[in-house]
Amino acid sequence: EQELLQRKMEQDAYQRGLAKHEMEAQKAQEQLRMQAEQELMQRQAEEIAHQRFLERQRKDAEAAQQQMLIDQKQQMYQQQAEQAAHQRFLERQQKEAQALYEKEAEQLARQRFIETQQLHSAQKIPYTSTGHYASSDFAE
Repeated sequence: EQELLQRKMEQDAYQRGLAKHEMEAQKAQEQLRMQAEQELMQRQAEEIAHQRFLERQRKDAEAAQQQMLIDQKQQMYQQQAEQAAHQRFLERQQKEAQALYEKEAEQLARQRFIETQQLHSAQKIPYTSTGHYASSDFAE
């Protein structure tokens, strides 16, 4: 009976040891599972951060491209505005020159008319205000 009791105690000790090893194995397995989950979550977080970084870079590149297009359009509009202003300036100069030319031509014509009238008055040849001789006898 003593031997039976001894075996029972050894078997109980063995069972406790086995249970203890099994619990330690479960704990180790749980720790490994938790560590693997943490590593997976870390990798996922790094991947998300990398994706966000790439997305920011893409958006920055798009914004830079848009800004470049805007700058090009503004530069083109500025050039067109300057060209239009220059064109208006040239047209205004041309009109002023044409007006001055016409004024000088009118003054010259008036001067010639006056000189011709004075010449004809001195010669007593009738001359009309239209610049024609009054008599067909004196026609040029």
